[in-house]
Amino acid sequence: MYVMAKKFFEEFVSKYNIKEGNITNTYYYKYRHTYDVVNMMEKITYNLNEEEKDILKAIAIFHDLGRFVQLEKYKTYDDIKSNFDHALESVKVLEENNFFKNNNIKEDLKKKMCEAIYYHNKLSITGCSKDALEYARYIRDADKLGVLYRVGDYDKLDEISSSVLNTFKKEKLINYSILKTRSDGLLAELAFIFDLNFDISKAILVKEGILDKRVKLFEDLACFNDIVSVTSRYKEKIKTLV
Repeated sequence: MYVMAKKFFEEFVSKYNIKEGNITNTYYYKYRHTYDVVNMMEKITYNLNEEEKDILKAIAIFHDLGRFVQLEKYKTYDDIKSNFDHALESVKVLEENNFFKNNNIKEDLKKKMCEAIYYHNKLSITGCSKDALEYARYIRDADKLGVLYRVGDYDKLDEISSSVLNTFKKEKLINYSILKTRSDGLLAELAFIFDLNFDISKAILVKEGILDKRVKLFEDLACFNDIVSVTSRYKEKIKTLV
């Protein structure tokens, strides 16, 4: 499955201008992220059977297909500003290009994969079917770890909005609709830690130093001690996993 999926992905993105760079709004940015997510998926599924690993890696390489369409159309990856659901678009790309039909993927597996991809970016997965729930949990964890893994270089950050900080203190995911600054966005990404589903995901977050590097981004802000307090409490809760 993954070999076929990777071939489809590479052929699909070949029409876009993918070249290495550090600018956020580039096709390469999401190309690199896609393989970061595949890498994280490999790590968190190490104890599954080979067939399940293969399917989940395919979901990983497909999850952000819609991002390439989004950037071409709207010149941004901001789903709110562009009024564009990139996860839904990812599913559309697969269906419109007949990936499942051309590769003789059974209908029940197709539905599970598409549903997991659709729910990978949602604030909640309460609407996800029981059949697709496990796949959705895996891709959500792999995606979040893939995002947190990359720590960019940022100029001086603005202070974080009070509503965003208060939500973080409650150890909840932050709705992108309330974000006002780049700092808000970075804290919203850090809040991904509160939505990780699997112990292995939480262990990777701490053991590989991903959490500490992310927290360090905020060290010059007035609310830094608040952020440290929350993340230290989180680390204490999961210390038996590390």
